[in-house]
Amino acid sequence: MKTKQTNPFCVRGQKSIIGMVHLPPLPGTPFFVEGSFTAMKEAAVRDALALDHGGADGCLVQTVDRVYPTDNGCDPARVSALTMIASAVVEATRADFVVGVQIMSNAIDASIAVAKIVGADFVRATAFIGATATQWGLLQGDPQRTIAYRKSIAAEDIAIVADIRTQHFSWTGGTPTVARIARWAKEAGADAVCLGDPDEAVVAALAGEVRIACPNLPIMLSGHTDHANAARLLAHADGALVGTCLQGQEWAGAIEEERVRAYLTTARGNGHG
Repeated sequence: MKTKQTNPFCVRGQKSIIGMVHLPPLPGTPFFVEGSFTAMKEAAVRDALALDHGGADGCLVQTVDRVYPTDNGCDPARVSALTMIASAVVEATRADFVVGVQIMSNAIDASIAVAKIVGADFVRATAFIGATATQWGLLQGDPQRTIAYRKSIAAEDIAIVADIRTQHFSWTGGTPTVARIARWAKEAGADAVCLGDPDEAVVAALAGEVRIACPNLPIMLSGHTDHANAARLLAHADGALVGTCLQGQEWAGAIEEERVRAYLTTARGNGHG
């Protein structure tokens, strides 16, 4: 049985390293390849086990497609498929391995439902508050609906990490500071926030603003960390969502256990972990 984490973004009192388990297009999406589901479920479990055995604290099971709806809804086939995959990941990994769910691009309610049913720990929300422009249209947050839905299915133990300045979210309309956005997210019910930037100095400045404004709000880094810079960047945050650098040569390559171990050695080997 899984050990439910009271704070999935600060596991065992150290920086939380959460690997990304990227899924190909699922049933119910335009680019799903018929007959590919069994293989993608097996690949997801292999990636999760590579993270688990490599010493990572958990994984985020995230859907990946070429086009996305812009509302909070989700095709039933997609929800069913992700439930099966996430359940297999939860069952295969160790008791204290943290599992998150994200149905891209902004199907937060469905993500919470899947997490609740399979016994996962958290969801990631692209647009929990505010709005962000994408190539598919405007993503609009609705935190009142999200928090009310989470309560309605007794899923208050499913934590929400909200993007506030990442490759997926940039505030549309006005220019509030990242500190203010973080406060708004926390007030609306977010349990952690996610930020990232290719420039290390920008990451340090953003994280510093959030830390001053919300001292007890966990900060997760989104993207842009690798084996060379992980220790420096994690000095400013509570953990990181890590993807490409743990995989093979291709973006969609399998996660490699040795890459996970090497990342953790870099991230935690000099006192920052």
